[in-house]
Amino acid sequence: VTRANGKWTYKREREHPFDLFLHNGSFKIDRLEVYQAKKSLGIMARPDGKMNDALKHLQAATHQWCDGIRTKRLHPGEAWYSLTVTILRTLEYPLVATTFSQEQCKDLMKPVLQTALPLCKIQRRLPRALVHGSYRTRGLNLPNLYCVQLIQHLQSMLRHMHRDTPSRDMHEENMDLV
Repeated sequence: VTRANGKWTYKREREHPFDLFLHNGSFKIDRLEVYQAKKSLGIMARPDGKMNDALKHLQAATHQWCDGIRTKRLHPGEAWYSLTVTILRTLEYPLVATTFSQEQCKDLMKPVLQTALPLCKIQRRLPRALVHGSYRTRGLNLPNLYCVQLIQHLQSMLRHMHRDTPSRDMHEENMDLV
């Protein structure tokens, strides 16, 4: 809603009550306040686009994984497999829809690396340039979440810019804001 001063704001449900239905009217869509998040397709999404709930959800997942793996007696190869196939995939999956800062991405990875590297018989204080470096440069080839997020955003823009889709419209609006 645009106000008299030219700034726009979201309306609360109590200010503008109505129900949303799919185009054929067979399914009612749950309405959320702008500050509420709901998990959809594995991503905590809020109508106002803020990432606080998504970050908290992923932090809870990393802490749960760390607590679970810390108590196991794993062979280093099993620990590496668990790191690369479970928690890193969980963290990478929603990145195309997130806008985490570099610090937030580091904070997400910190408990994972602090827990998993010693289980893999790797020094936990190994420089992050080596942790995220490629095998070619003698690194561990673990993803840098911030770089993965950036790459996924660019791939998404390239994939949708020539199509007439809502995703293209959202990308154009976001680029105009920048």
